[in-house]
Amino acid sequence: MSKEPWKRAAQLSRQKYRPAGGASSPPPGLPRPRMRAGCIVGWLTLILVIGGTAALYFTRGLWLPRYSEELPRPVVDVVKDVAPEPRRDVDWRALERGLGADLIPFTDYLLFVGKLGDWNVTPRLVETGGGTWQVRAPGMVVYVQQGVIFTYNIDLEHVFRDDRWEQWWPALKDANLSTDLTWTALTGESEMPTGATRHSYRSDRSTHLADGWVYPVYTLHFQDGWLRQIELEVEFGVSDESAAPDR
Repeated sequence: MSKEPWKRAAQLSRQKYRPAGGASSPPPGLPRPRMRAGCIVGWLTLILVIGGTAALYFTRGLWLPRYSEELPRPVVDVVKDVAPEPRRDVDWRALERGLGADLIPFTDYLLFVGKLGDWNVTPRLVETGGGTWQVRAPGMVVYVQQGVIFTYNIDLEHVFRDDRWEQWWPALKDANLSTDLTWTALTGESEMPTGATRHSYRSDRSTHLADGWVYPVYTLHFQDGWLRQIELEVEFGVSDESAAPDR
């Protein structure tokens, strides 16, 4: 008689009396225990909740101003206390350096036109008489006097909708000059204003022209608390070079 059945009986006997806490493999032919589906769903839910909460926290400066009026006031107050909107400072020096587009006040406008050519954006030149020009591109107008950039107006909503400006977007965003910039993040005020508001910066970098010393003034135009336009204006100052401020 074969001894194989006796060997099998001995193996089953040893498995029967083995301590429950011992490390052992499941009997041959039996499936290994698996994690219950409920546990898996629970862990996934926890991960999603933590991830979603973190995403809301780090992007609160974008969604809270946009939806605060639709949320209950106690909820808004709690979010502002626990996770206030982070301050965002505009890089005014980036504006003075031309925002990566050679939009430098009182410099040759052809440098800007050349940059548009690099980006495959075709401007339209409009002569307005008396040695003045308008350089028109999608979403912006640059005013030129005697061959140099004098003022301009940039419609940021248009610029960020138009893929032709895609190569310009990183420079604008790096300077915090995007349509996501809010009045409260820039100024530190607690409430978003309604209607049109302006925030201006007068550069201390003057330039001497035939009519005297002139300073760039950069004005940010907000609508209902959201940045919508950038405007370059000029302000005349001292006409005596000896009285001009240090650069």
